[in-house]
Formats: sequence, C-alpha cells, structure tokens
Amino acid sequence: MQDDWFPDLSDRHRQGIRTTLAILDESLCTFEQWAKGREIQSVLYTEKNRLSPLQREMLLAQTSKIREMLLEIKKTLKIEAKSSDAVSSIWAHCASLWVNLVELGSTKLIRYGELPTGFAEYLDPKIKELVASINAISEAIRKE
Repeated sequence: MQDDWFPDLSDRHRQGIRTTLAILDESLCTFEQWAKGREIQSVLYTEKNRLSPLQREMLLAQTSKIREMLLEIKKTLKIEAKSSDAVSSIWAHCASLWVNLVELGSTKLIRYGELPTGFAEYLDPKIKELVASINAISEAIRKE
C-alpha cells in the first residue's frame, strides 16, 4: 500500500475516524472478555454469560478479524492510537455518574408522580452521600 494514498486527508477527518474506531476497538475488548467467560457480580449489577462455546469462538475470531482491518486502516490513514489512562476514565465516569445521581433526588423524581410520605427524607440523604463519595473518588484520582 502506498504511503501517500490520502495526503489531503485533514487532521479533523483523522480525529473523527480515530474516535469512532477507538470506540469500536474498546467494545472489542469487552467482547473478548465475555468470550473468555467474564461474569461480573456486584450489588445491583450482574452479568449472566450464556455464550455457548461456538459463540465464544466466533466472537474471538471476529474480534481478531476486525482488529486486522483496524490495523490496516490505521496504517493507511496514518491514524495515531488513542491512549486512555485510568485517571481520565475514572474522572469521566465520576462526572457522568454525578449528573445521573443528582437526577435521583426527590425534587427530580417528582416528575414521575407523587412520592410516598417520608421517601424524600430517606433517599435524599443517601443520594447526597453517594454524590459525596463519587466526588471523593474524583478528587482522589485528580490529586495524583
């Protein structure tokens, strides 16, 4: 393949392509984890991995095939790999979680209808505490 196939491709084009393909590649990482048996079990989030051996094999084969295509596109279009570090990812998750948690306050939940007596007194302090804990995580990772 030629080194100068698309010399006029702008950095903005490359950035847009890289962003979408990096999301695809990140999803492939998750697919591989499931193909290898991932089943997360927590308090309110659980995964049930019912993939058959054949489905697992297909997932691994297809992720490998897609990665070969991504590598070829990366080389041809001279796209830099996107690097993600845990600090940035945790901070981004905390920011979006904060917004979602605030939406659970009684003043926001009222949009679904009247709340039972005493509900706001129960849940609002819990939400406030969860938000404080998320903020503490965010602050801790930003200080390092």
